[in-house]
Amino acid sequence: LVYKIPNDLHLSTCANIGRNYFAAYHSLKTIGCVNNNSLVLVDGASGGVGMAAIELAKAMGAKVIAGVSTDEKTSLPKSVGADAVFTYGRTKETHKQFKENVRLAAESLGHFEGVDLVVDM
Repeated sequence: LVYKIPNDLHLSTCANIGRNYFAAYHSLKTIGCVNNNSLVLVDGASGGVGMAAIELAKAMGAKVIAGVSTDEKTSLPKSVGADAVFTYGRTKETHKQFKENVRLAAESLGHFEGVDLVVDM
């Protein structure tokens, strides 16, 4: 994609604008072929690329389950439209619980076979 930079905006200000969304779009659409029937799991969902992935997946009509590392980060993916947000934590026990939560959420969203795409940001 090419965009014209306004004359009054310095190049260093614009250099990083598309970074999050370009990476997310490439993962979702070019590689993952996400559509309005997809269920996407976004790990690392509270960071810039993860948040962009949620927004773009929702714009493509997909359902989104988000994974974050701590409970304090759960509000961020919710604020951009994630259908469900779970904490995967840092222990074997919390990872086990995360997998079960994702399985149950996928079923409740009508995807009994699980998610269609995992995007790990």
